Amino acid sequence: MTAMLLFMLLAMAELSLAQSCDRNGPALMNEDTCRQAEKAAVPNHKQQSTEGASQTKDLVASTTLGHPAAALIDQTREMADFASSESSFHTKDRAMVSRVRHLTSSNFSHLSPNDEQVLLAFRDSMRQSQSAAMANWTNANQNDPCTWVGVTCQGQRVVELQLSGMNLEGEITPLIGNLTFLSTLNLSLNSIYGRIPPQLGQCRNISILDLRTNSLSGFIPIEIGQMQNLTTLWLSNNNLSGPIPVEIGLLQNLQELQLGNNSLTGRIPASLGNCTSLVQSLTLNRNFLSGGIPPELGKLTRLWYMDLSQNNLKGNIPPSLTNCTSLLGVWLGNNPLTGSIPIEFGISKQLHYLDLSGNKLTGNIPVELGMMSQLLSINVGTNHLTGRIPSSLANCTLINYIQLDNNQLIGHIPIELTTLKSLISLDLSRNRLIGNIPSSLRNCTSLTSLFLNNNELTGDIPSTIGMMYRLLVLDLSQNNITGNIPTSLANCTSLKNIQLANNQLLGDIPMQLGRLTQLQYLHISSNNLSGNIPLALANCTLLEYFDLGNNWLSGPIQLDFNKLNALQIFSVNANDLIGGTIPSNLTELQGFKVQENSTNSLVGGSSTLQFQIILYPRGDYGILYTYILKRMAYIDLSENNLSGTIPLDLGKLVGLKYLILSHNVLQGEIPTNLGELLELEALDLSNNQLSGEIPTTLTQLNNLGTLALSGNNLSGPIPRSYHFDSFAINSYLPGNLGLCGFPLNTSCSENVTLPSKIVRHEDNQFSEIVSIPGLYLGLVIGFSSVVFTMIFWDKAWNFVFHPQSLRVA
Repeated sequence: MTAMLLFMLLAMAELSLAQSCDRNGPALMNEDTCRQAEKAAVPNHKQQSTEGASQTKDLVASTTLGHPAAALIDQTREMADFASSESSFHTKDRAMVSRVRHLTSSNFSHLSPNDEQVLLAFRDSMRQSQSAAMANWTNANQNDPCTWVGVTCQGQRVVELQLSGMNLEGEITPLIGNLTFLSTLNLSLNSIYGRIPPQLGQCRNISILDLRTNSLSGFIPIEIGQMQNLTTLWLSNNNLSGPIPVEIGLLQNLQELQLGNNSLTGRIPASLGNCTSLVQSLTLNRNFLSGGIPPELGKLTRLWYMDLSQNNLKGNIPPSLTNCTSLLGVWLGNNPLTGSIPIEFGISKQLHYLDLSGNKLTGNIPVELGMMSQLLSINVGTNHLTGRIPSSLANCTLINYIQLDNNQLIGHIPIELTTLKSLISLDLSRNRLIGNIPSSLRNCTSLTSLFLNNNELTGDIPSTIGMMYRLLVLDLSQNNITGNIPTSLANCTSLKNIQLANNQLLGDIPMQLGRLTQLQYLHISSNNLSGNIPLALANCTLLEYFDLGNNWLSGPIQLDFNKLNALQIFSVNANDLIGGTIPSNLTELQGFKVQENSTNSLVGGSSTLQFQIILYPRGDYGILYTYILKRMAYIDLSENNLSGTIPLDLGKLVGLKYLILSHNVLQGEIPTNLGELLELEALDLSNNQLSGEIPTTLTQLNNLGTLALSGNNLSGPIPRSYHFDSFAINSYLPGNLGLCGFPLNTSCSENVTLPSKIVRHEDNQFSEIVSIPGLYLGLVIGFSSVVFTMIFWDKAWNFVFHPQSLRVA
């Protein structure tokens, strides 16, 4: 014990020597001696005490004699030697120990003045911290900086600065380069901006540099190449620009490099292949890097994960990448890479994840990929791949995800794939696949997502699909599938998304679908379905998207909309539905009412939903629009035989964006409270039997982009407003011969002869019973107005010949 105490005192004496170097510089001692003293003052805590004592003796032997601290060390050494031969101290020895303690205690607990000044400068560079983290960063009342939040010291020097997620905002002071004993700098998850100071290169002891998820800009300083001890470099999720410094290739000890999600440009430096210690990850994704993938990256044989996705990388995929035999994941997606998929990937026995999607790859999918026995996920979607789907993929028995979508693959769906019991998602959509849907898909009992849409599949939907109890998403749309919707589908009680649109399905909509209480998305439009709308569908209370349009459905709309509180899109257009008034309980749809913090949770990929619809803003012919939806409130009851009046309470649906009621036999006036639908972007009431004036309240609809009122019996002046005046003549004509005012050529001061009635024919043509001279005069005036408008008004020309897609925020 006595010897151990003396060794501790000896180390304390060496600290005093190192402090003297800090204060006095090499004036009293040479530079090498000072450096050795500093190193001794920060011993490795993992070493045994005996090793520390041995190193201390060696250091003391090399110090310059005559320095007070050196003399103190000599005295301590003598005491250590004496203690090793004697079992106890005399009184004079105890006095010596007390003297040593006194000489060293005044300096041992205080930080180097230089390091303390740097910390204060760093504090001042952060805007008086909105963070409570730096509340105790003050030198008042002899507050020891080594006790400050996030600061770790060894001896008199700062060795760690851990301030991740502390809500810091400001710039990194260049003085931070003076913390030369720093081994860890973690400022991640803050709001730090400005440049990375080049002076950081002076901190050559740093092993971990973590500045990710800030707002840093400018170039990555080349001085980082001087940090030879660096093992972890995380700069991802910033605004860094410029090239990746080739000097990073000098970092022989680097194990992890993350530069993703910045604005870096230029080529990937081939020098990265020299970082042969890279083990964990190389992530350069989401930048603007160009050029080819350097073959030298194939020298990173210890690397686990490589992510170069979402850049502008061109050329072929280097086969040398398969030399990285430790790779678990390769992400090269969303680049303009060309050429074929290297068959060498088949020898990558350890590979778990392979993503080559969103490129311009050609050729067949290599059968050799079936040799990757550990493969969990493969994504080669959105390329120009041809040929058949290799049945060898069935050898990847552990695979969870197969995405081959949006290519030019042909042939049948391989039966062998249906043996993959671990398969969670299968996406073969947007290809040229033919034949029937294999009934043996029931063997894929883990399947949650099945995308076979946009192919040329035929035959019936197999009833065995009802045995896939974990299924969440089923998309068979845009094929040539026939037969009935199987009632067994109701056994997949977890289903959230069913898309069967644009096929040739027959028969009734199964009432059993009402058992799918988790269903959020039901799209079965454009088929040959008949019968009534099942009342049981109202039990699907989570429905957000409900489209049964363009079928042969008949009968009245009798759904209990009180239950469908989540509904945001309701379309039953182009059917043979009949009834009295439009259901008044439509106003109970909570999904059409503005709700704070509401989000769209539709299942099946992106939160953005795209669908198409035909509007009839000019009467007899329709224009196809593509809608991009996020949060959407949409009602389409068009092209039916609905009669009665427009419910007055529709004005309560203040979140409504699209209201399409065209091509029915609705009568009465346009409700004035439709002017309360301030979110409305499209209002189509055309081709009905509406009468009366256009409510002036509609001028409040400043978001309205489409107005279609033609083919009715409206009369009186067209309301005027800056926004309302932008609508063209064909928003009101043909029909509505009683209307006057801008943009029509009929002045409201003139006497206008109203038509006696408007008759709606099956071919959507309208005949007006008017005098022959009046008819001719109206035709001449109307035709001239349209021609004049089309020639001299670009907006009208584009509206007719170049309809733009409507977008919903």
